[in-house]
Amino acid sequence: ALTGFGRDEGYLSEFYDGKLQFDKADVLNLSAGEMTNINFALKKGAVIEGFVDLAPGDVVHWAGKDTLDGIPVVAFDAETGKAASYDFVQFNGGYRIEKLFPGSYKVMALPIPSPFAATYFGGGAAFNDASSEAINVNFGDKFSADIELQKAGGSISGHVVRQDRKSTRL
Repeated sequence: ALTGFGRDEGYLSEFYDGKLQFDKADVLNLSAGEMTNINFALKKGAVIEGFVDLAPGDVVHWAGKDTLDGIPVVAFDAETGKAASYDFVQFNGGYRIEKLFPGSYKVMALPIPSPFAATYFGGGAAFNDASSEAINVNFGDKFSADIELQKAGGSISGHVVRQDRKSTRL
């Protein structure tokens, strides 16, 4: 059962027998003719949502408006580090990552270019930073994760070069 068309209200696509991943799905043999009772009971995916805060401490200044709207916020699998899903900061400073499978995620705002550093929910600029927090969700859960951006501590400069040329400034 494939979701994602129209207003499916966050339900996850599903394979026969409740499997959520292609590599774990059962293969059905149709050579015997008709198969009956191939039913689906769709489950809602989890949601991680929140706002991106540009002001340190107790002061709140949501990103968005004319500041950092459109920056990516990425959910990574907390075990493997693989990107699971993403959204972009909206005009009001908020983001909403939907249709997540049950699991543990680390969420990072990536404000480029800006005077801010990539920052994970809970703090820290690196996936394995002790202050970054893993978010555990199950089917249908909604988790609020506001991210307070940290200031960038430096910069990196250089050139993008093609293999067939020594240097090309972009």
